[in-house]
Amino acid sequence: MSAPRGALRNWSISARLALSYAVSAFVLVACATWLQYRSLARDLAEEDDQLLVSTSSAVVRDIALHDSPRWHGDAFPDAPHVRFVSPACTLVDAVSGNGELPPAVCLPDSRSRAVLRSWTSSTGVEWRIASRSLPDGRRVEILLNRETDTTVLRRSRRQLAAVLLLVLCVAGLLGHVIARRGLAPIERLTARVATIDARSLDQRLMMADAPPEVRALSESFDTMLQRLEGAFDALTGYSAELAHELKTPLHVLRQHIEVALTRPRTNEQYREVLSGTLEEVERLRRMADDILFLARARDPRAPLRLERLDARQELEAVADFLDALTEERGVTCVVEAADGISLDGDRTLLRRALVNLVSNALAHTPPGGAIVLRASRSTTGTSFSVEDNGAGIPPAAVRRVFERYYRGAANGPGADGAGLGLAIVRGIAELHGGIARVESEVGKGTTVVVEVPHRTPPDLSEMS
Repeated sequence: MSAPRGALRNWSISARLALSYAVSAFVLVACATWLQYRSLARDLAEEDDQLLVSTSSAVVRDIALHDSPRWHGDAFPDAPHVRFVSPACTLVDAVSGNGELPPAVCLPDSRSRAVLRSWTSSTGVEWRIASRSLPDGRRVEILLNRETDTTVLRRSRRQLAAVLLLVLCVAGLLGHVIARRGLAPIERLTARVATIDARSLDQRLMMADAPPEVRALSESFDTMLQRLEGAFDALTGYSAELAHELKTPLHVLRQHIEVALTRPRTNEQYREVLSGTLEEVERLRRMADDILFLARARDPRAPLRLERLDARQELEAVADFLDALTEERGVTCVVEAADGISLDGDRTLLRRALVNLVSNALAHTPPGGAIVLRASRSTTGTSFSVEDNGAGIPPAAVRRVFERYYRGAANGPGADGAGLGLAIVRGIAELHGGIARVESEVGKGTTVVVEVPHRTPPDLSEMS
C-alpha cells in the first residue's frame, strides 16, 4: 500500500481534486442506482407475490362454488400455473408445460392463508410458488415463472453499469475542468511570483480579485516582499557604508607604506611608520569585531548567557574599569543606584554596552565635566542610563545616533571611532528584548537609556 500512497503524493493538486470529485460522484451515483435497483427488485417481487396470493384465493373460491376445479390449460411462461397436490404429496391433474417444474412439497396445513416459497431449477430458472390447503385435504399450488422479472433485472443491471461507467468518465472530466478553474488564481500567482527577482523586489502581487484563500496567500507574499525589500536595501546601504569606512584606514596604511618605501630611512623613522601602521590595523580590527557583533546581534538565534546581576555592582565595575581614562580626560564618573536592584541579563554584553556609552560620553564631555551612571527599576524592567553634561546633540542628529557609521554628533575630543558604538548598544538592548533611547539638549548634555525587561524564571532557566 505504501507505493500507491507515495505515488499519490506526487500527483498535482488538480489531479487529486479531479480524482476526489470523480470518486465522490461515482460513489453517490452508485449508491443511488443501487437503491433504485433494490427498489425495482422489491417491487417486482411484491407484485409477483400479490399475483400468486390473489390467484390462490380465486382458485379456492371457485372450487368452493363449483365443487370441482376448473383450472386447466397449458403453462405460459408469464402466467401462473395451477396444480393440485394430494394429501400423500403426489401431483393431481398436473398442468403440462415446457421446462423443469418445481417438485411437490408437503407443507403444514394453512387453509387461512397462502404459504410462499421459491425454487430454482438446474438451468437457473427461478420459480415462485404459493401453496394453500383445500377442505378435502388436497392442496392447490400456484406456480409463477420469474424468468421475465429476471430478464428485466439483468437488463437493468447492464444499464446501470453503463450509467455508472459514463458517470465516472464525465465526473473525471468535469472534476479536471473544475479543478483547473479553481486553481487558476494559484497559477496566476505562481506566474507573477516567478517574475520577481532582486531587481524587482518593489513589485507587489496585489491580487484583490482573487478568492479569499488565494488573496490571503498573496498578501503574505506581499508582506514577505516588503521585508525582503527592506532587508535588501539595508544590506546594500550597509555594504556601501562598510566600503566607505574601510577605505579611510586602508588609504592611510597605503600612504604610510608608500612614504616608507620612497627612500631609505633610519630605524627610528621606520619605527614611526610601523607605529602608525599598527594603529590603523588596530582600528580595522576593532571595526571588524564591531561589525561581526552587529551581524550576530541581528540573528534571532543568537544565544544569551543570562544570570542574575546586581545593577549597582555592574555600574561600579564599569566605572572602575574606565577610571584611568576618565582621570586622564579630567572627567568625574559617578554611580547613582539604589541597593537591591537586580536583573537577568548577559553580564559580558551589558558591560560592553555600558562601556560604549561611557566612552561615547567621554568623547563629548569637556574636562571638568561629569558623567553619571544610574540604574532604576520599574514594573516593566530595569533601566540603565549614562548622563553627561557635554555639548549635547542637535535634534536632527538625535534620530540617527543609533545608526551604523553615523558620527554626526561626534564633535568632541576623542571622537575618532567608526560610528558603531551606539549601534552596538542598541543591538545589545534588542538581544535582551529591550530598547535603547537617547535624550539630549544642546548645551546641557545627553542621556542614553537602556531598558531591559523583566524575565520570568522559566525563561531564565531555558536561556542559561
